[in-house]
Amino acid sequence: MTLISKSSTPPKNRRNLAIGIVGIALLAALYLGSQPSEQAGAGFPPDFQRVTLEHNGLREPAWYYRAEAEARPLLVSLHSWSGDADQFDPLASLSKAADWHYIHPNFGGPNTHPGACLSATALAGIDAAIDYAIEQGDVDVQRIFVTGESGGGYAALGSWLQSRHLLAGVIAWVPISDLLAWHEESQTRLPPDPERKRGYDADIRACTGSQAELNVNAAKARSPQWMPAKGTNLETPLLIAAGIHDGHDGAAVPVSHSIRFFNRLAQERGKYEAVVDSTLQRALLARDLAEGTTRRQLGDRAIHLERQAGPVRLIIFEGGHESLPEVTMDTLGALAGHDERKP
Repeated sequence: MTLISKSSTPPKNRRNLAIGIVGIALLAALYLGSQPSEQAGAGFPPDFQRVTLEHNGLREPAWYYRAEAEARPLLVSLHSWSGDADQFDPLASLSKAADWHYIHPNFGGPNTHPGACLSATALAGIDAAIDYAIEQGDVDVQRIFVTGESGGGYAALGSWLQSRHLLAGVIAWVPISDLLAWHEESQTRLPPDPERKRGYDADIRACTGSQAELNVNAAKARSPQWMPAKGTNLETPLLIAAGIHDGHDGAAVPVSHSIRFFNRLAQERGKYEAVVDSTLQRALLARDLAEGTTRRQLGDRAIHLERQAGPVRLIIFEGGHESLPEVTMDTLGALAGHDERKP
């Protein structure tokens, strides 16, 4: 089939027309490439809606599910470092099976620009998602939970520190906690993901408005390790869970990020006996641990290290750069008061 067989456009204008069409196409491609894709959200269950959240003068997408029963918990599930609202999320179907309210916000999208990366606007985007779900009705505001993996775990730590909402529980899987450390690790220790066109260090510089040199103060301002706590959720249960093999063989985030953030909170609470000392930290980073260091398990995974400091819990488990979705629902279900898969 010939799309264009003849043209009534005068020959001298055809080149200008063609250039104009190409320019429009390129602009459209650039615009569409910067927007979350509805096609990418095709993995969400049929009853989930792609909605628009408005905050800070922005309009951002989110995937939302309203539970059928009244006064149900809300699960706020946060996308990864390079993801956006349309990123596939295995917790969506598990949340629906539990008949929980669910929302998966954009909060700035990929962490490649100053409006993302735990900026005030990004944090407001997470709170705006909670606001939206509450406005839709039937959310038990005593049972609002936040979770995420990797960059989502990073955002979950930020939400625990800064959210204006009182949360019932937060789980941060394999989180980044310190952009200063991660910038250096991404340059010297961890090879870039072969599927990415640039390293995470470039993302961090873009987030912080840096040029060739990293803006240290801006990186600290966006790092949970250095971020002050607003105080709303200091007594909210927080689980920080990291796979011991993360940071090795191309995996992205060394377990030191989880350990150092936990240590900060333990020290702030005066729980010095819970602090993971430097010798043990080195052993964990090198995976140089004695067999059978603990008999406890996280789901079906062995636990290599477990520490508690008030409501904050650290677990280093047998695994890599990953989350365990079933464990997430089991753990949050227990915090919610009963087995939430059987409402």
